[in-house]
Amino acid sequence: MVRYNYNRQLDPPAPFVHVVLARPDGGGAVEWPAQLDTGADRSVIPAEARHTPGLAETGVLRVAGLGGDVQPMPVFLAQVGVRGLRQVLVEVITVPGERYVLLGRDLLNLHRVLLDGPNLFFEIDER
Repeated sequence: MVRYNYNRQLDPPAPFVHVVLARPDGGGAVEWPAQLDTGADRSVIPAEARHTPGLAETGVLRVAGLGGDVQPMPVFLAQVGVRGLRQVLVEVITVPGERYVLLGRDLLNLHRVLLDGPNLFFEIDER
C-alpha cells in the first residue's frame, strides 16, 4: 500500500501520485506527477510525454471531453504504474495542454483506492 497526501497547491486540494511511464518493453522509464481522475474512462498523458523514447503511436481514438465535444486523440501503448506498485500495459491518449498524467478508471480499477478527503490523504494498493 502507498499513502499520499493530497496536493494542497491546488484549490480544492487533489489526490496526486508519481507514476512511471515507459515504453511497452519497460525501457525508457520516466516519472510524471499524476492526478487521480475517477471521472475519466481512460488515462491521459501530457502531449510532451509522448516523446518518451520508444513510445509509438498505435492509432487514434475519438474522445469526448468535459464540454462533450468529440475530438480525435492519438493513442499510445505504454507501461504505466504508480511508483511503488507494479506497472501495467495500457493504451493512453495524449491531450495538448495537459500538465499532468491523469489516471483514469482503466488504471484505477486495477487498485484499491481509499480517498479520505476530510483528512486530505489517500491510499492506493494492488488488488
